[in-house]
Amino acid sequence: MNRTLKNILALGLLAALAFGLLAACGDDDPDQQQQQQAVAEQQQDEQQGTTTAAPARQQQDQQQAQPAAPVADEPLKIGFLADFSGPLAEFGPAIQTGVELAIKHLNDAGGVLGHDVVLVVGDTGLDPTQATEEARRLIEVEGVHAIVGPLASGITLAVAESVATPSGVPIISPSATSPQLTIAEDNDYLFRSTTSDAAQGPVLAQLAASQGLSNVGILYINDPYGQGLAESFESAWGGDFTSVSIEDGQASYLAELQQASANGAQALIAIAFPQQAEVFLREALEQGLFDHFLFVDGTKSQDLIDAIGGEYLNGMQGTAPAAGPESDSLRAFNEAYVAEYGELSPLPFIREAYDAAVAIGLAAEVAGSIDSGAIRNNLRNAAAPPGESVSAGASGIADALDAIRSGDEINYDGAATSLDWDANGDVTSGYIGVWQFSDGTIEEVSVTAFDLSGGPIVATPSASDDQAMISDEPLTIGFLADFSGPLAEFGPEILNGVVLAVQHLNRAGGVLGQPVAIVTGDTALDPTQATEETRRLIEVEGVHAIVGPLASSITLAVVESVAADAGIPVISPSATSPQLTIADDNDFLFRSTVSDAAQGPVLAQLAADEGYSNVGVIYLNDPYGQGLAEAFEAAWTGDANLVSIEPRQASYLAELQQAADDGAEVLIVIAFPQEAEIFIREALEQGLFDEFLFVDGSKSQELVDAIGGEYLEGMRGTAPAPGPESESLAAFNEAYIAEFGELSPLPFIPEAYDAAMAIGLAAQAAGSLDPAAIRDALREIAAPPGDVYPAGAQGAAGALAAIANGERINVEGAATSLDWNDAGDITSGYIGVWAYEGGEIVEISVTEFDLNE
Repeated sequence: MNRTLKNILALGLLAALAFGLLAACGDDDPDQQQQQQAVAEQQQDEQQGTTTAAPARQQQDQQQAQPAAPVADEPLKIGFLADFSGPLAEFGPAIQTGVELAIKHLNDAGGVLGHDVVLVVGDTGLDPTQATEEARRLIEVEGVHAIVGPLASGITLAVAESVATPSGVPIISPSATSPQLTIAEDNDYLFRSTTSDAAQGPVLAQLAASQGLSNVGILYINDPYGQGLAESFESAWGGDFTSVSIEDGQASYLAELQQASANGAQALIAIAFPQQAEVFLREALEQGLFDHFLFVDGTKSQDLIDAIGGEYLNGMQGTAPAAGPESDSLRAFNEAYVAEYGELSPLPFIREAYDAAVAIGLAAEVAGSIDSGAIRNNLRNAAAPPGESVSAGASGIADALDAIRSGDEINYDGAATSLDWDANGDVTSGYIGVWQFSDGTIEEVSVTAFDLSGGPIVATPSASDDQAMISDEPLTIGFLADFSGPLAEFGPEILNGVVLAVQHLNRAGGVLGQPVAIVTGDTALDPTQATEETRRLIEVEGVHAIVGPLASSITLAVVESVAADAGIPVISPSATSPQLTIADDNDFLFRSTVSDAAQGPVLAQLAADEGYSNVGVIYLNDPYGQGLAEAFEAAWTGDANLVSIEPRQASYLAELQQAADDGAEVLIVIAFPQEAEIFIREALEQGLFDEFLFVDGSKSQELVDAIGGEYLEGMRGTAPAPGPESESLAAFNEAYIAEFGELSPLPFIPEAYDAAMAIGLAAQAAGSLDPAAIRDALREIAAPPGDVYPAGAQGAAGALAAIANGERINVEGAATSLDWNDAGDITSGYIGVWAYEGGEIVEISVTEFDLNE
C-alpha cells in the first residue's frame, strides 16, 4: 500500500517554533572557524562602508529633501545573530536571506532616517557562551541598534537576559518558540516574530490523532525549546505517551529510544534538532523500535532527510509555525523573494526574519531616532491597529515609510503573520503549518489558525464565535485507489486532486472548525484487497466518507460488500459503468464523473468520423468493459465484432483473431494499460491491426511509452472530460499548476477534486460528521437554487462562509456540474476526444451531453 500520504491534515493555522539548546558545539570545528572568518571579513567590509543593500540614491535624496523628515547622524545598524556553525548551521544562511531582503526593501525606499540600513552578522554556533560573546561584539564594537535573532530558544534567552536587556538593545527572534520566552526577565526588550509553542503543541497533538495514533513516544531535547514544546503537546494530547529527554552530543540515544518505545508506542515524536535526530532516527530504524515518526520545526530539515534517506521518511509529517493563507503581504513577499533568490526555500522562519527586520526599520522611522530604547518603544506603534494597514514587499515598505514621513500611523501586516505584540512581546495570533517529507524534499500540506489571546481557535471564516459549528474531531476522508497493480499509474495522480481540495478547504479554516484529514488505501484492482482496505479505512481509521475507488468493478464490490452496510458515502471520480446506476447501495454511492451511457455514443461518433464502418472491439469482461462496450454497440450503426477478455492473460492472440474476422478496419481498446500493452503489441506483430481507438481506461502515458509513440501516433480516444474553460475549471487549473507544476494528461483528477470538495462542504452544511448526514447533504450543496461557488481556494472559502451564514450554495465542479440525480449519477457534462501525438497525450475536443434528454 502506498503510504506516501497516509494523512494530510489541513488548513487552519496554529503556531510555534523554538530552536533552543544549551549544549555547546566544539570551538575547534574547522567549519565553524571558516564561518567565523567569513563573518569577520563581512564585518570588516561593513566598517569600510559596505552595506547589504543597494543605496537607491535617488529615492534617498528625495527623502532627505523633505523638510519634515527627521535625519539621523548615522545609519541604523541591525544585528543578525544566528547559527552559521554547529547543529543549526543549515538554517542561518537561509534565514539571513529574509533579513537581507527586508533591508533591501527599506533601502530601496530611501532608507531609514535618511541613511541606508546596515546589516552586521554574528554566529551563535548554538553555544550560549559564543552567542553572548557575539552579542556583546555586535552591541559594544559594531554599535548595532537592534538585533534580529537568535534562532534557538535557549540561546535567545541567554542573549536577552545576559547581554541585550542590560545593554538596552531590543531583540526580535524570528524562530524562538519556547513558552519560556513569555516569562523571561527582559524589561520588554525581547520580542519574537514567530509564535509560541503554546500554539504548536495542540496542532502537533491533532496531527497525531488524525493519523490514528493513541500511544506515542516522545524524544525531546532538554532545553527551553524541547521542554516547552513537549509540555505543550502533552497538555493537548488525549492519548498515552512516554516522554524522554535527551542531551545534545550523545553518541547514541538507544537507551532513550528503548524507554520511549517500552509501553507500546505506535510512533515517535522527534522534538530535537537535525544533529540529534539523525542519530536517533537511524538507531530507531536499525533496531526496529520505530518506523513511524512525527516531526516539528526543529527537525524540518533538508539535511536530515538527505542523511537518513528519503525512502525511510517519505510521507511522514510534522508541524511548524507557518505563513497563513496567501494574503497581499505574503504574496508580495513570495514574489520578491523568488525574484531575488530564484525560488522559495522549504526551511522555516525566513518570512519571520523579514518581518523582524522590517519592524525594526519602521519603528526607528516612527520614533524619529535610532536610539535603541526609542526603537523598542515604537515597535508596537508600527505594527498594530488603528494605523493604516501596510503590507510586505518593496511597494508596501515604501508606502509605510511615506506614511510615517507624512505623520500617519501605520499597521504593518507581516509576511508571516500579524505583529500585534502583547505586553510580553509575543505574537498572539497566527498560523501553524503541517508539512511532510515527500520524495526527498519538504512540502507544505496545510495550516491552522490560532489566537492565543483567548485560547486556541479554529473557526469557520466569516462565522462569529457563537455561530461557528465546531466538531470534536476532524473530518477524515478516505481515498481508495490503485497504488499497485494494473492501474498503479493512476492512483498517485488522481490523489493530487483530493489533496488540492483538502488544501483549499483547510486554507479556508477547515470543516466544522477542524482541519480535514486524508487516509489512503490501495485497492490494486483486486476486489478482495479493496474490500479489506475499505474495512480498515472505516473500522480502524474512522473515515466519514470515501473518494474512490477508481475501477467500476472495484467500486461496486466496495459499496455492495462494505460501505453501504456501514453507512459510509462513496464518491467515485472515475467509475463509469452504467451498472453503478442500478447498484444496491441504499443511496450511499455517488460519482463525480459521467456514466458510459454518455461515452459510448461519443466513441461511436468518433469511429464514424474517422471513416470506419467495420470495427473490432476487445473489452474487459467486468462491469466497466461490459458497460462501455454495450453503450458503444447500442449507438454504433456499422459492423462490429465484440470480444471479451479476462485480465492478466499471457496472450490475447485468439481474441484478436476473432475481433479481426470479417474485415475489421480498426480495433477499439476497452481495457486497462496492462492488458492493452499485451494485445496491442500482439496485434502489431501479427499484422492483425495497425489502427486503434481508445477510451478512458487506456488513456495512459505508460501505455504509449511501452508500445512506442511512433506506432500510436495520431490515434484517438474518448474519455470523460471537463468542459470548456469555465471559471471553475480555470481556478482549478491555476491552483493545480501552482501546487504541482503542470497539468497532468491523465483523466479524473478534476473529478477527484470535486468529490473531496463536495464531501467537505456537505459536512459543513450538515453541521455534523455523521456519514449519513454528509450523504443527505451532498445534493443540497451542489444544486440550484443555491448561490454558485466555483472551484479553487477562493471558491471554497466563499462556500464555507456562505454555509456558516446560513445560506444555500450550489458548488460548481471543476470537471462538471454535480447536480446528482436519485441514483447518484451526474446527468449532464462532457466527453472529450484526445489523441496520442509526439509520444504524449493531447486533448482535441469536448462534446456536451445531457442524459435527461
